[in-house]
Amino acid sequence: MKKAAMYGIGATTIFYISVGCAGYAAFGSNAPGNILTAAGLGPFWLVDIANMCLILHLIGAYQVCTSQILR
Repeated sequence: MKKAAMYGIGATTIFYISVGCAGYAAFGSNAPGNILTAAGLGPFWLVDIANMCLILHLIGAYQVCTSQILR
């Protein structure tokens, strides 16, 4: 089980790093602090919902990642 968790964490890390590198390649050093608000996306309530979903995702991902490491 620990081996599968480490593979999952590794795959997630590679995915996050690749998304970060792609964002840096697209925006360079002029990348804004919050891509959602700088992209000029529709209504701001939609951006707020996206931010809440991001927070919810990160809370769940943190629990999954640390549960295997702290065992």
